[in-house]
Amino acid sequence: MALGKNSQTLLVIVVGVAVVGAAFGVLTGTSTTNTNKTGSASLVSVGNWPQAVLYDPNNQLVYVAVQNSNNLTIVNPSGMHVVGTIPFNNARGLALDPTSGQLFVSDGYGDDFMVVNAASNSEVTTSALSGYTYLVGAQFDSATGQLFFLANNNDDLLSVNPSTYALDQAIQVQANTGGGSGPIAAVDPQTHVMFYAARGSMGVDLVGELNGTVFGFFPTGASEGPVNTFYDPSNHLLYVALGGWLYQNPGNQVVALNLTTGVQVASATVGVWPSSFAYDSSRHLLYVSCAVSGTISVINDLTNQVVDTISLGPSSMPGSIAIDPSTGNLFVGEDGTGMLAELPPG
Repeated sequence: MALGKNSQTLLVIVVGVAVVGAAFGVLTGTSTTNTNKTGSASLVSVGNWPQAVLYDPNNQLVYVAVQNSNNLTIVNPSGMHVVGTIPFNNARGLALDPTSGQLFVSDGYGDDFMVVNAASNSEVTTSALSGYTYLVGAQFDSATGQLFFLANNNDDLLSVNPSTYALDQAIQVQANTGGGSGPIAAVDPQTHVMFYAARGSMGVDLVGELNGTVFGFFPTGASEGPVNTFYDPSNHLLYVALGGWLYQNPGNQVVALNLTTGVQVASATVGVWPSSFAYDSSRHLLYVSCAVSGTISVINDLTNQVVDTISLGPSSMPGSIAIDPSTGNLFVGEDGTGMLAELPPG
């Protein structure tokens, strides 16, 4: 059953942002260096349209959902070579339960998701969420043990039992999902609030994971709608990629919001159409993939300034990105070339 919004709470939050916003300055991030690191990247072909990239620290392998090649590609980053593929139609979203070792792969057009044993890299089962289609995203929250899929055709976040694979509840969100690559949305691990990019509404929905309600809304105040969000555990800020629409008036901004009020406290100009985040906590670097400009923007989360721009080439169209937390190596899915790139830490 789809659950609706609490309109009274929405109004309170929106008014609060308008009043408090004037008291905060906006820090504008500026790029200090521009580095072409294409020559230092290790590349391997993974297939046509790699839509999600996930690094598993348990087996130290990289998983790539390759939608147009209809498979899950498994890459060993040591030497960057493909060690296996598992067929699955329209593979789009990826989520990992690190405790059970279950990897979940969603069907970007249909209602199916595949379960893979990451220890043996073998398919466990395929299950269907009848009535819900275009499962463009997947996400597992280790803090709550909840598995989510985003049914883009229904505008629903689907909470699924990761043991029985049955639908627990459908949470109705606003239409026109951001469409960014990687996890569906940022989550505050303390409050268990999910911050969902509602691109068509030019803001961020606040979703209570535990009770399945949409209880608030943060307007971004920009003409380019949000594509994706990231919660930074270091400074407790919510980063929002204002990418707009990929082929129509794409944006180039990332803003940082106060997690409680939604007030914008920082803004940085990045590459064109930012869509995916990866965070290197040891270096305080937030990576942002920017498809149209073929670049990765690097933000220092201590200053909220862009400190580097990594060029991957005009045809690369970088989308989903993931990081190896032990080495700081960044893995980039290139939608335009069908390659997976590995970059050394910035």
